[in-house]
Amino acid sequence: MSEIGSIVRGKVQKILPRGAIVMLENGERGFVHISEIADEFVEKVEDFLKEGESVNCRVLGYDDKGRLELSIKRTKESSEQLEEKLRQFRRQSDDRLAGLKKREANERGRR
Repeated sequence: MSEIGSIVRGKVQKILPRGAIVMLENGERGFVHISEIADEFVEKVEDFLKEGESVNCRVLGYDDKGRLELSIKRTKESSEQLEEKLRQFRRQSDDRLAGLKKREANERGRR
C-alpha cells in the first residue's frame, strides 16, 4: 500500500468523464478526480491527460471501499513555497560569500 502524502509515479491507464485511472509503478491502481488534475478549471480530462502518459501523483488516501485516491495538481509546489526556498538559498549564499570574503581579507592582511 502506498503511503498517504507520498509522491508516486504511474501511467494513465484509462480516461473517464470525471477523472482518470492511474496504474502506479508498484502495481496499485488509483483514481485521479477531475478536480485534482490541474489548478485551473478542467472541462475535459482529455485536454490535460492522455492514456499511456506517465504522471506524478500525490497519494491523498483511500476511500471507504479501499480504493486509492490520487492528485496530480498537489505534486506541484506553490509559487510562494518556491519563492521562500529561493530566498533561503540566497540568504545562505550571501552568508557563505561574506565568510569567504572575510577570510580572504584576513589572509591578505597577514602577508
